[in-house]
Amino acid sequence: MSTKKVTTKDLADNPIPRLASCLVLDTSHSMKGNAINELNKGVAEYMRAISEDEKTKEMVEIAIVTFGNSGFNPYNRIDPFKGVKKVLDFASVEDQKPPTFSADGYTPMGEAVETALNMLEERNQIYSETAGTHKYPWLVLMTDGYPYDYKSSMSEYGKYHGNSINDASSRSYELDKKGKLTVIPIALGDEAGAEILKKFSHTNNPVKINNLNFEDFFRFLSQSQSDPDKGFIMGDSPDLEELF
Repeated sequence: MSTKKVTTKDLADNPIPRLASCLVLDTSHSMKGNAINELNKGVAEYMRAISEDEKTKEMVEIAIVTFGNSGFNPYNRIDPFKGVKKVLDFASVEDQKPPTFSADGYTPMGEAVETALNMLEERNQIYSETAGTHKYPWLVLMTDGYPYDYKSSMSEYGKYHGNSINDASSRSYELDKKGKLTVIPIALGDEAGAEILKKFSHTNNPVKINNLNFEDFFRFLSQSQSDPDKGFIMGDSPDLEELF
């Protein structure tokens, strides 16, 4: 997908406070069918809302990382990062087109978050060197299940050892705790591992999306990002539920 990237010169010429927003999305096999179709619609709605608001279209830059594709199989000792894709890199939303996701493969969740954190760190460094001011970044982690090593760990040890997520979850949790990152963990339906998602966030409890109502969540996300200092504010919706 071709997009016009915002250059360092663009940032220097328009030194408004920037907000890097990275969506880390589960596109594994369990998302096939209606779930992936509704996710496509929800992300498109989010990007549309950001681009139509006078404030957010100048401030928010979106990147998307997915986890789950045929490039990774945990039983063949393939590098889990092969199951992670950088679908969109940071750019002005007006220069981006909503991607179309497909569902397949396993769930290298920790590796996807690690990839997103590295991207956010790099983007913030560019902001510091050019625009001068920026908002602390946001990371949205969305899944309908568990990391790829969860079942084998439970079977062997009777508990989840967390090997595939420990580094990424500790890093994101500490950044969130220090106020340097906003993490929004999202559980899709009843089968998502909410207790796993909570490990990534110090401030926000996981939010469960019922009935695949991505539209309400992404609407609240875009509205919250118009004033990011207040954090994520979930409006009223019968299909959104804060857990814990």
